[in-house]
Amino acid sequence: MTIPVFLLAFLFPQATPPLSYDFGAAAGSDWRVIVDGVMGGLSSGKVELLDNSMVFTGSISLDNNGGFSSLRAPFGKYDLTQSRSVELRYRSTGGEFTFMMEKDRRFWIPYFALSLPDTGAEWVTLQVDLDTFDIRRLGEKTGATMEAKDLDDIIRIGFMKLDKKEGPFMLEVDYLTFME
Repeated sequence: MTIPVFLLAFLFPQATPPLSYDFGAAAGSDWRVIVDGVMGGLSSGKVELLDNSMVFTGSISLDNNGGFSSLRAPFGKYDLTQSRSVELRYRSTGGEFTFMMEKDRRFWIPYFALSLPDTGAEWVTLQVDLDTFDIRRLGEKTGATMEAKDLDDIIRIGFMKLDKKEGPFMLEVDYLTFME
């Protein structure tokens, strides 16, 4: 008896590998910079892919009610339901950054955030449980944290510089991996 391949795939589905970016020359090429200029601000940002990392640089300006620069993956359906933590290796200067996960395209809808401290250009590896991510609205903490049910709704991830610290910044990310 022969069982059709499509039936085997239905009966024994393969696990989806965890979402992972090993940044460099190829990974990250579809990430985009969004700055406060969309709202009249004067901050800047650019991204550069190196052989083994992605570098996000720019400058924060508080003129014209500005104050943020961000680097974001494309919108999509990110299945993080099997993930319990995230690990990333990065280095930074110029103040605190935020790693964010969005579940809505509208900027005023709350999102999930993890503060990334300034490392003084030293490489740091963090592994953080997803249920410790803050829920924020327009950059302000709401007092709540992420729940497991939220992991099915993520449509975009990214990094933001929004600590209202004026001046130049740099964030270099080697890799980002969601883990079970």
